[in-house]
Amino acid sequence: MHLRNISIQNFRCFQNTTAQGFKTINLLGGQNNVGKTAFLEALLLLNESNAQSIITLLKSRNVELDFMTRMPTIAWDNFFYQQQNSKEIVIKTDSFSRKWQLKIGILKQDEPELKNNSSFDEQKLISLTKELTIENSCDLIGGINKDGHTVGMYHLKTTTDDVIIVRNQSKGIINTNYIPSNKSASHEELALIFDTAKYEGWSDRLLAAFRLIDPSIVKVDSFSLGKTPSIYLQRNNEKYLPLSHFGDAMNKIANYVLRIVGSNNSVLLIDEIENGIHHSHQEELWSMLFKLALEFKVQIFATTHSGEMLNAFKNVTIKQQDSDSGAYFMLDRHHTTQEIIVQKIPIATLNERIQTQKPTRG
Repeated sequence: MHLRNISIQNFRCFQNTTAQGFKTINLLGGQNNVGKTAFLEALLLLNESNAQSIITLLKSRNVELDFMTRMPTIAWDNFFYQQQNSKEIVIKTDSFSRKWQLKIGILKQDEPELKNNSSFDEQKLISLTKELTIENSCDLIGGINKDGHTVGMYHLKTTTDDVIIVRNQSKGIINTNYIPSNKSASHEELALIFDTAKYEGWSDRLLAAFRLIDPSIVKVDSFSLGKTPSIYLQRNNEKYLPLSHFGDAMNKIANYVLRIVGSNNSVLLIDEIENGIHHSHQEELWSMLFKLALEFKVQIFATTHSGEMLNAFKNVTIKQQDSDSGAYFMLDRHHTTQEIIVQKIPIATLNERIQTQKPTRG
């Protein structure tokens, strides 16, 4: 079920960009503002083509309710290339021996697609979207087309009273988890995923991951000792302490591992994977991710600004028995057109560039 390619048109900073040759673990590098985060967002929308994905992206970009209330058009226009919503966003792939594409565009209120749909969707999605209620009605429509036939459609209609989602829900291509660079998972959320992993007999994977950072940790468990459950760690000859006492790196590790073991046959998107991870642990992190991704059949896409993280990825990829399980992609702008291009750099070439100090990140 792994993605092998993607084409992105009129989304964020991408006018018309194609990337090919994805592997099990894919690392994206490049200069600031070259589209690494937007690339992950495009993958999320393609894989999980539903209204909640739109909400996830708004929240990860810190789009506040007050801003949407005052500037509703701009809030939506930021999804479109150069904020021009006259052209549809088109994100597509022909992986899995079939064509699959998502289209997103702004509709006028008098268009028949909106007139023919007026009922609420699931209560869960309604509760998630109520906080994005804005003035001045603005409509968002998306569709998934398989071999030219519409198999799923949703509308996100915003009004001054409520947010109404009306759609014939498609589950999209594949279950996808997105970890933004500026958002941490709540301790309650991690504890709930951990409980599932423990029930399935996979909690030892998380303990092994924690021991990469702190070898003195001997136990990991979850307890509800306050208002919400939390993960607790125990060092040798010490009492349990909550995960929050062990620093940002441990929270990151827990999030990465639990998203993998809790979601077989899925995709994991990690923005700025180096955040909070000391350089001395980066090779161990990649080794663990390769092992877990292959075991649980999870495809990983991660971004980085860090030369140290890139070098660690290269070293671990070379050591893999299947040297074709990892790939590096450099995002850059064409020197003439300024369009974003995604260049796949073979690991051997990446190694040579690092050794000779040639550009590897744009």
